Amino acid sequence: MDTPSVTRISISGGSSCVWRKGKGEVIGFRAGCGGLPKWIPFLDLLADKNEVIVPAIPGFPGAVGHNNFDNHLDWIVAVHDILKKSNLLNNTSLIGSGPGGSLIAEVAALWPNEVKNISLISPWGISS
Repeated sequence: MDTPSVTRISISGGSSCVWRKGKGEVIGFRAGCGGLPKWIPFLDLLADKNEVIVPAIPGFPGAVGHNNFDNHLDWIVAVHDILKKSNLLNNTSLIGSGPGGSLIAEVAALWPNEVKNISLISPWGISS
């Protein structure tokens, strides 16, 4: 199978990888615990009929800069910035697992007009 392309974006004074693969409707994926140390078969299945974009979150494989965040809101804003710089906002479907699911749920709650829909896989608790 083809390997995904990899680009980098600047977030919070650090650099994050953004993996892309496939063609069609764009789907963003936010990984859970441990980030995304390698492309996984689940993403290949999604990429068969869609363009799948997977940005790394600071502090996880493929990214640095997590020491710049002081609280939960800092993480939510960083995820929003990552999604924006990865072209995953404004009418894009997002999938998130574990803490990645919780963070995209928070983004969708704070910026509802920028997210088409979300699918959550075992999201962690959402702050209030």
